[in-house]
Amino acid sequence: MGFKRQAVRLALVGAITLAGATAVSTTALAARTKAQLTPPATPAGVAVTVGSKAIIVSWSDASTGVIRFIASATASGQATKSCTTELDTCRIGPLVGGVDYRITVIAKNKAGSSAPSDAVMATIGTPGAPTSVLAVARKAGVIVHWAAPTLGRAGITSYTATATGNAGRFSCSTHATVLTGPARTCTITGLTSGISYSVAVIATNQYGSSSPSAPAEVVAR
Repeated sequence: MGFKRQAVRLALVGAITLAGATAVSTTALAARTKAQLTPPATPAGVAVTVGSKAIIVSWSDASTGVIRFIASATASGQATKSCTTELDTCRIGPLVGGVDYRITVIAKNKAGSSAPSDAVMATIGTPGAPTSVLAVARKAGVIVHWAAPTLGRAGITSYTATATGNAGRFSCSTHATVLTGPARTCTITGLTSGISYSVAVIATNQYGSSSPSAPAEVVAR
């Protein structure tokens, strides 16, 4: 009788353990199924590393399950380029130099797609030339104003304005800070009164400098 009671007790313990394991397995499966039935979260922390013809995009994501990510680069007048991955980084290219691209990332699973991430702007290659240059004469100098390039304005680190005349070449420049982009005005000094000067501006980013802007003519006072 003691042996029979022990056998029954072991059988009951085994049945309870199996039921518990089955319940845990069912709960885990339900959680995974629920995750797949819910669209993923929006990718965050999008960052870009810019090359001469391509962009490496990276991001963070809190979703679970099997997720595909699509990073896209869009720009006015250009074909949209993208890359698809199940990792947290991918390469978009080749892209057009001197163009400002808007980079976004979405996450997708069987249930649908997330909203696009916050956009990050990036420029491929050197910037375009500054526009709308205005030179205002002052005593022995000239105050120069200009507008940012139409293309390639993201990532500009400095501008340089140069006045060229019979008395030589004279320049002034502005530089970006951690918080702000470079100013779009500066004053060239040391000019000779009564001499005509042609004033042009270039923009510079990490890949080099633009071609000069269309010049503005001025006579120093």
